[in-house]
Amino acid sequence: MVGERVSNPARLSVYEKPKFLQEPKDVTVDVGSSVLFDCRVSGEPQPQISWKKKNDQMPVARAYIAKDNRGLRIDRWSGN
Repeated sequence: MVGERVSNPARLSVYEKPKFLQEPKDVTVDVGSSVLFDCRVSGEPQPQISWKKKNDQMPVARAYIAKDNRGLRIDRWSGN
């Protein structure tokens, strides 16, 4: 065809700013119960969520990331 040029394929990367779909909320729970802090985010690349307690990493003894990376679950809440 006249006026047309074929070049090598190009790669287009589309990024999406991270945003909260569900922000964690304050929760009231009885001592000894389990608690779930629901938190969901979106973005591209997928944002990584980290949880801290008093500006330090969460202790892992009873705290873990809930299924499907949908929040933080703490078993047997001690109130500390």
